[in-house]
Amino acid sequence: MATITSTTNGNWSSGSTWVGGVAPGNGDTAVISHNVTVDVNTTIGTSPNDSTTAVISLGARILTIAAGVTLTCRGNQSWTNGASLVLGAGSQLVFDNSSSGGSPVYRIIGSGIYALSAVGTSGSPCGISAISGQSWEFFNGSARYIAWSSLTATYCTFTRNAVGSAGGFQVFSGTSAFSNCTFDGGGTTLFFSTGASVSLTVDNCLWQNGNYSVNGAVRLELATAATSGTRRFNGNVLDNVFTYISKGFTIQGNYFRGLTPVANSAYTWASFRLNFVHGTGNENGGNGQIVLNNVIRNYWVIDGANPHFISATALQTSTNTLIAQNVFESQGTDTVDTGDCVILNSGATAGTNRILVRNNITVPAPAGQQTGQLLTIYNNNTSVSEHERNTVNVNDTSIVGVGKRAAFAFAEASNGAAGQIAVLKGNLVHGTSASQGFIAERIQGTVNDIITASGANYNWRFNTSDGDNGRGYTDRGGNNNLWAAGNATAAGVDNNQGSGDPAFVAVTRTSVSWAVARGYGSTFADVVTAIKAVPSRTVDLINYIFEGNKPTSAACRNAAHDGACVGAANWHDSSRDLTTVTTVVSELSASWLA
Repeated sequence: MATITSTTNGNWSSGSTWVGGVAPGNGDTAVISHNVTVDVNTTIGTSPNDSTTAVISLGARILTIAAGVTLTCRGNQSWTNGASLVLGAGSQLVFDNSSSGGSPVYRIIGSGIYALSAVGTSGSPCGISAISGQSWEFFNGSARYIAWSSLTATYCTFTRNAVGSAGGFQVFSGTSAFSNCTFDGGGTTLFFSTGASVSLTVDNCLWQNGNYSVNGAVRLELATAATSGTRRFNGNVLDNVFTYISKGFTIQGNYFRGLTPVANSAYTWASFRLNFVHGTGNENGGNGQIVLNNVIRNYWVIDGANPHFISATALQTSTNTLIAQNVFESQGTDTVDTGDCVILNSGATAGTNRILVRNNITVPAPAGQQTGQLLTIYNNNTSVSEHERNTVNVNDTSIVGVGKRAAFAFAEASNGAAGQIAVLKGNLVHGTSASQGFIAERIQGTVNDIITASGANYNWRFNTSDGDNGRGYTDRGGNNNLWAAGNATAAGVDNNQGSGDPAFVAVTRTSVSWAVARGYGSTFADVVTAIKAVPSRTVDLINYIFEGNKPTSAACRNAAHDGACVGAANWHDSSRDLTTVTTVVSELSASWLA
């Protein structure tokens, strides 16, 4: 056993690289102050039973593990400011504590700023790992991450790192990019920075088999507003929740197993689109997954016993917040609650800004459940919201004492305030059989005009109930008028309301029927498998649901307040279906030939 020091740049296996002419090996320690390439499989270290003793001390130089080579480190590494690690295709850095006599977590320790280039290929990924049953981590003396001036990781697998707590990468400056990486069997991955000009892109990465803390699979924490650079989190698959404490990210095309942004109006994304968000209903204390500003064209599924989808408690931004073109679906076994898709809990939007809920769809829930409650104003929320051209299924629930529910519900845990629902227009509320739920309901209290009478018009009903206020409006507290002027007729609410069968293309479509149609399987588990394999399939799934929710009835075509079709989807001209068009073309071709 010896401490061996580098003397020149060169290959690890070459005696000329080291003082004394002998390359360090198992039982030795290495002090590296030159650029050294590990060119053959090598084991180094004394197997200390601690997380501090360094068996590799790397100066401000480059340690390269060549393509296809494995460096097994039996101990910790200590890096000096400016050190760099380079991994070639198929190369591996493995931490092995099996001879330590205990279970120390071996570390890469550094309090400076470093560089990492880990570039594998799809057929030959590189990686950093600990042996089975153990873990490794970055450590800066107080936290489980170190700072990087340059980070490039492509087809790199990080295995069993930072188990049980947030650990990972501080993006100090410059550009950091992760693509097609796998984080396997580890704890929460932290991406952290206080810089305003750093770039961080995380694309097509996978988190699986994790042992996570409350922060879930990923904690994205770039909380300083960006002055330049790119911030992107696209095409990733997370097997646990995504915690967002950042500003300015584009977040698109991901599979999230739950969403838990911090409820702070300062943390907003630039875009949140085309994501498949698969929650349990327990996120945010069961109050719905917090969304911070616009969420457009996403697919939301709850598979637990509390189908609360998204919470608007933190929608306190400097502009209106748009919740648009989303699909909501329950895949749970609910026995205690109804589906609340957008929950306005305690709090309010800033100033005169409003929450705009437009062109969203709720699909029919499993038998006996209900996903159709698109809006719930709960507690003492004072936000003003507008609801236009949504398509909402309000099938009755079998929950004892609940029965019929409405697409829009208010005053659930407080009496509410006048004007909270400023606009309610062009919505298509339907059931799959006669006498299902309502357009809107007051759950408790006697406050009038929570729905602004002049703002409620041009809604469409099919297979719904009249309610004790008429026209699909009801007071759950019992036969009280909802407006100071009286019931819906007296108040002039929905004077231009439409009714009748919209003749949907295929309104019973769900994610499972999509999986069957596309050949992916026949269960919701098959849906998840298909989306995880190719997250961009969410685009096709959303399109599939919207196509099914298109009315074909000519009466619906221009029946909304804006002259468009009522509901979330456009009107479908059945005369232009493919079979009809094909027939016409064939007939025309025949006439031309004649």
